[in-house]
Parts: sequence; structure tokens; C-alpha cells
Amino acid sequence: MEPTTVLDFGGVSNVVARIGAFEPSAALLDALSARYPGYAFSLVAVRDHWYCDGPSIGTITTRLTRDTACSRGQRHPAHGHSPAAVWAEKPPAKPIAPHWAGRTYYIAAPVGDGPADYYQIEIDQNWVQGPAEPIDEAAALYTPGYELRAIMPIAAFVRAMAAAMGANAPGAPMGTVTDSPAANRGPARTVSWPLAPRELHWLRDWQASSAGREAMAKHWFLELFDLEEAAGAGRTLGFIPQCAGADEGMSLPAVIATDQVPILELAAQLEHFDQRAGYPFAWYFYALRGIHLPTGVLGRMAEAIRAGAVIVPEHDAAVLLRWLDQPYDFS
Repeated sequence: MEPTTVLDFGGVSNVVARIGAFEPSAALLDALSARYPGYAFSLVAVRDHWYCDGPSIGTITTRLTRDTACSRGQRHPAHGHSPAAVWAEKPPAKPIAPHWAGRTYYIAAPVGDGPADYYQIEIDQNWVQGPAEPIDEAAALYTPGYELRAIMPIAAFVRAMAAAMGANAPGAPMGTVTDSPAANRGPARTVSWPLAPRELHWLRDWQASSAGREAMAKHWFLELFDLEEAAGAGRTLGFIPQCAGADEGMSLPAVIATDQVPILELAAQLEHFDQRAGYPFAWYFYALRGIHLPTGVLGRMAEAIRAGAVIVPEHDAAVLLRWLDQPYDFS
């Protein structure tokens, strides 16, 4: 069954809110699949042990904000972007500001075959972890539970980044990255802040390489950012890829990539790395991210391919040689 219903924040938030606080994470996928049967939801990653400012709580029945720090940030424009003025503002009541602890579940809902053709859903499971005065009041208002943090149609996000650089910018995504009707249903904003094209290069390289046989969202989730500059200077959007493994890739084999290692031995290590990662050309993207592999291995392999010392599939060679002419990384 093809997806026909748009995944919107309100609808997904209602589904998540009905899940019991202590139900296993599988309940998230079951509930979402029952409500939106056209989507193949999959759990991509779980990130544990984060801590942050929790909600501002006015009374036992009044929750003033979801996130104290975020609330302060949203009040900056009304105070001339003066942090001192924001902090001096008198709240309507003496607020309680407990700390949150928890974990975040990253869920993908594909809508096409391109690397950006999916929704990324972020769901927090959080609980009050003092200090709060009184902690009992904070805990009564916010007991452990699941809460939708964000939902983003990634193709729409990519379109916004491409709009900032122009339709013909280097590294503009191709084919199904932008052509999937379902993925394009999300809000597309016109932005003016010039962006480095590394995010679009990443998507293009995934689609053009052997890795493109696999869904990118199966192996990586995206740490998205959308920052509004002060005084109307513009907006900057982007993402940082994060490996999706439960152990954040720590079980992958170490690669010895010093200049003293013969190039054929290095190529053999990279082939073994791909086997352990579970998809072809994985080493390239780990090197771009600077995880387990130094970025310098990209240049060494590209130079070896150009010299004919190493043979890889033609499409992977093209990606590496293009990187040599237009290098980028996320390290």
C-alpha cells in the first residue's frame, strides 16, 4: 500500500501521546503503523542518556513552556535580541524549572527510493530528574512518557537548502531526491542565508554510489538544524549525518590508514569495513563524517584510483574523483 496520508505533527503527536509511559519502543512502531497503514515505519537509532532543561511549571496544573531554554530563545526578538532583557523579564508566576533526562528514538517513514525520500520522526522518552522545587510537583505534572519532538519530510528540508543556493547550485540533489510527490508535501520555505553545499553533496554521493542500493535512513539519521539569525539577517539550514548503529559504530573494525600502509592493504581494510558495516562504499561516508576513518583516506584512495593503482566500481570511482576536485567533510 502506497502512503496517501500526510504525516503531520498534530496527528503523529496524538498517536505518540496515547502510548503508555512504560511500554516498549516497539509500541511506537505498532501505533504509528496502525494509524498510518501506508507507511513502513522503522526504528533507525536510539540515543540514550541526554539531559536538558525541562518545562517551566507555574503551578500544579500549569505548564508554562515545554523547554525553558527554548522559551528564552523565542523571546529574544521581542527584547531587541538582548539576553539580559530576556533574563530580566518577570514570569507570570514563580516557575519551577526541573531537569529532564531521557532518550530519543529516530524513526524513518520512506516515501520513495531517493536518499531524502522519507520522513524523519524524533520521539523523546523523558522524565523529571531534579533539581526542582518542589520535585514532587514537577513530577506530578510531567511523569515519564513519550513525546513527539519533531517530524520532518527530508525532501522538503533539502528543497529549502537548495533554494538558498539556487536550483543549479553545485551538488543540487537529483532525481528522486526532489521528484517524489509524497516527500514534497512538507512545507518548503524560501531562505536567503547562503549554505555550504556539503549536505547536498552527501545526498548526491549516496545516490550515485554503490551505497545508493540501500536506503540511507537505514544506516544514518540526520541531526537537523534550522537557525534564524539576529535582526533578520536570514536563516541557515543544514544537517549533520549520524551513524544509526546502536553502539554508534563502535563495533566496526579499526582501519589503519597511515601513509606507511600500502595502498592495496588499505583497500582491503576498507572492503572488510564495508562488510562489517553491511553495505557497499560505507567507508566513504564514515570518512566524510570522520568516524572511525580519517578524512585523509578519501584523498589517498582517490589519488590511487586516478593513478590506476586501485580498481573500484566505475560509479564509486566517479564519486571519489569528484570529491578530489570538490572536497568536503563533516568531521
